[in-house]
Amino acid sequence: MSPPRRQLKPRVAALQPSQRSWLRSFLEYVANERQLAPNTCFAYRSDLIAFYRWLGDRSIPTLSVQDLADYAAASRAENLTPASLARRLTSLRVFFRYLQTEGVLRRNAAALLGTQKNWDRVPPTLTPGQVERLLVEPRPETDVLWVRDRAILEFCYATGCRASEVVNLRLDDVWLDRRACRCFGKGSKERIVPLGDGAISAFLAWTAGPRSELLLAAARRADRDARRREKAEAASFPDAPPTQPNKADAEFRFDAQTLAVASDFNDDADFNAADKFENATRRSANAFPSNAAKTEKARNGETRRRRREIRPLESPFAFVSRAGRRMRREALWELVKKYALRVGAPATISPHALRHSFATHLLQGGADLRQVQEMLGHESIATTQIYTRVDMSRLRETHRRCHPRS
Repeated sequence: MSPPRRQLKPRVAALQPSQRSWLRSFLEYVANERQLAPNTCFAYRSDLIAFYRWLGDRSIPTLSVQDLADYAAASRAENLTPASLARRLTSLRVFFRYLQTEGVLRRNAAALLGTQKNWDRVPPTLTPGQVERLLVEPRPETDVLWVRDRAILEFCYATGCRASEVVNLRLDDVWLDRRACRCFGKGSKERIVPLGDGAISAFLAWTAGPRSELLLAAARRADRDARRREKAEAASFPDAPPTQPNKADAEFRFDAQTLAVASDFNDDADFNAADKFENATRRSANAFPSNAAKTEKARNGETRRRRREIRPLESPFAFVSRAGRRMRREALWELVKKYALRVGAPATISPHALRHSFATHLLQGGADLRQVQEMLGHESIATTQIYTRVDMSRLRETHRRCHPRS
């Protein structure tokens, strides 16, 4: 007969007795120990901040299943989508499981929460005609960065990349000679996506000149702003009082004063003492310059900086902002929505809608589902199958062509 199994007890909590420190420790755990993607860590953070906002002065160890159900109801009252509500509850379950592992909780009440049912919804897409109008909408008459914007739209539709993948795309990842680009998706998973003629032409037009001109303009603005800050700093500090000379200069001044008050000094001694005092004062001014002298030296250096040639900023990213830095993902969303509204597309169109359109149009053209999964970077083919529900005409045509009694 085997001996009775020893019951494992949760280890002593290594966290500080503060609920806010528990959240900080959890975020460090998912970022450093589990090595989750930055976007995943940000999602955990935003979901748990919403939970802490609802929590108020209540203590986490004293929460019951009914309390957590009330939190789910409060989240549902915020008009969240089913997917957002499901993500909040998942973040809460992971957080409570972590606290139980650390010994903060004896029982995990969040494990008894139900799972939000996600409805299968058809993703929003554009028709091929709408896509054609969208890609040529950036124009030099109305848009300053129309070359860059047209290249971005072409890349979004030609590759099916996510918004974060487009803004993080580097120049070294675009292989025009091989007509392909390298993308890094969720979890830094690498994949190779082919490029069409439209995307290659738009990218060459962007990198041939406008990109360098934008980086040069950003460098000039940065240099101008730096000169303004230097001038403001120099004007904000008034001239300091005369500085004290060093020890050697003080000795010279003492000798001069001693000779000046002596009753039996002659003209030569007076002349020598005054000369010593003047030299000491000059050395003291050189050793301890006043703010006025510093300002004059700064002006001279400013003149030299103006004369030197300003070089363009260096950026490894393929698409840069007006400031010469990597584009924000939010800026890409605003860009796509701006041009989508111009062509009369629905207000729900986003960079992800171009990704949906990319997959849908590939399937409409006869592409294999497995190939589309590879180009989209989906881990499971079940995620790619949602695009088969969009094109019912293709399913009917396949049924008519393949079924013996169609």
